[in-house]
Amino acid sequence: KDADMLLKEIRYLQELRHPRLVAFLGCCNKPPHVLMLVEYMRGGSLHALLFGPKKKNPSFHVKVRMAQQVADGLSYLHELCVVHRDLKTMNIVLDEELNCKICDFGLTITLEKTHMTVRSLQGSPRYMAPEQFESRA
Repeated sequence: KDADMLLKEIRYLQELRHPRLVAFLGCCNKPPHVLMLVEYMRGGSLHALLFGPKKKNPSFHVKVRMAQQVADGLSYLHELCVVHRDLKTMNIVLDEELNCKICDFGLTITLEKTHMTVRSLQGSPRYMAPEQFESRA
């Protein structure tokens, strides 16, 4: 099952090309292992930057720039009718200059209809809207 989820993520990554998404470089499928090679982001995750042992507090200007970069990446995904479903600080990675890229497309789905809604409970509970827990989403 894990290999199937990874292969699904690989299929998405092969088609997604944007400066705000982690670049997919290739994969090796040698059962029982599937290895995926993606762009290395030297700055680590946004989560580590904000909450890790070496946490930092970026300036307001840097935080706004980061938010804009994540929004640019999401806008690209949404133009393709792709929903990430697990966007959180651990799935945003940084380069040396604290530029953001979105990663981890394991829960990604593609919406094929213009007014389709996603009703299944997916993602990380701490990052979900409260109404998702009450089945109102």
